[in-house]
Amino acid sequence: MTVKQFWDKYYIAVIFVIVSIVMGVVFLFVTSATDQSNYSKVDILSGDSVWQLAERHAEEAKMDKASFVAWVEKNNNLDSNDIKAGESLVIPVKEKQIKTDATIQLANE
Repeated sequence: MTVKQFWDKYYIAVIFVIVSIVMGVVFLFVTSATDQSNYSKVDILSGDSVWQLAERHAEEAKMDKASFVAWVEKNNNLDSNDIKAGESLVIPVKEKQIKTDATIQLANE
């Protein structure tokens, strides 16, 4: 069977396979890109660690702590979980999803 005969017989299937592969690659790139604009940024305080962030926010992110730490390290380009006070890190919690402390403490209390 020559290439011409193969093409004449299976051109629809070949086109379908090529289009499917191209669409799969495009879908992969679109879904794997992380849009950090909707995620919360947290300011790091003295003594904070990525694991402490996971303790505070993993439940809101609907992730286990190890996955939370891995996400934070990957998306903030951290080589290790060492972070410094004053840094801001993006965490996998939507901005409007972070729970705020509803208690108010007055200065004279």
